[in-house]
Amino acid sequence: MAEIRVKDAGGHEYNVIEWQGMYFPLFPGIVPRLEALSTFECRKDDILLLTYPKSGTRWIYSIVSMVKNNSTNDPSMDSIYFEALDQEGFAKMASPRILASHLPRHLLPPDVWRKQIKVILVARNPKDVAVSFYNFMKGIKNFEYSGPWESYFPIFTQGKVPYGSWFDHTKEMCKGVDSNSNCLFLTYEEMLKDLPAAVKKINSFLGFERSDVFLEEVAQKCTFSSMKRSEETGEPNKHLKDGHRFFRKGQVADWKNWFTVAQNEEFDELYNAKMSDAPPDLKSRVVFE
Repeated sequence: MAEIRVKDAGGHEYNVIEWQGMYFPLFPGIVPRLEALSTFECRKDDILLLTYPKSGTRWIYSIVSMVKNNSTNDPSMDSIYFEALDQEGFAKMASPRILASHLPRHLLPPDVWRKQIKVILVARNPKDVAVSFYNFMKGIKNFEYSGPWESYFPIFTQGKVPYGSWFDHTKEMCKGVDSNSNCLFLTYEEMLKDLPAAVKKINSFLGFERSDVFLEEVAQKCTFSSMKRSEETGEPNKHLKDGHRFFRKGQVADWKNWFTVAQNEEFDELYNAKMSDAPPDLKSRVVFE
């Protein structure tokens, strides 16, 4: 384990923790926390939100939290990530707990599958993920990163970013979920296209008996524009540089404003090669538009 400075394709550096050949953000105490995950005890009514970074984690958390609490009050996303909170902190949470992680599936606590807890997985078009992740890394203080897009693009395609390759992570995450009744697979694009339907699907999956009127209120409260307004009127996030926000655009196909023709062709070729063995349900639902 080591805190290291990694160079992008243009020599611009950023800070990460390296552990077991993978990069992670600089969460204090992250390595002992990861090493102890094999002993993490899940509860039968836990709800796990599993995503690759910049795929709608805060969005899905807000929806699940409101549905669980039967309230449209803005939820506070305290530390609920396996990689950011010690097990003692999770043990103090009231049930049902909402847990979250960007970890690849093989690093998750085995109890997630032994206890058959509810898992909600969200995937997003990787081109938009790349653009969002780039802006995120530039905005987070402790990454100390300021490289241009053309220098970042190669390290994203090579998986030399926190949590590794989008391709490997997403294929592993989605393997077998279409036949697992305890898993719900959503895509960012589907949620953006019809949020009320997604909210109803989440409510049904979790087994909560919420009225259609309430679920419609949740959908209205959790539109991207509503959540962005809430962030803009709230307290500044201490982890972000001045002028940066967690909620940036939340659009589909913003990648077209960033990718060059050559980058797009390179990415398409890589995508076709890497995703040749991906679960069919994943390939059919990842859209580039």
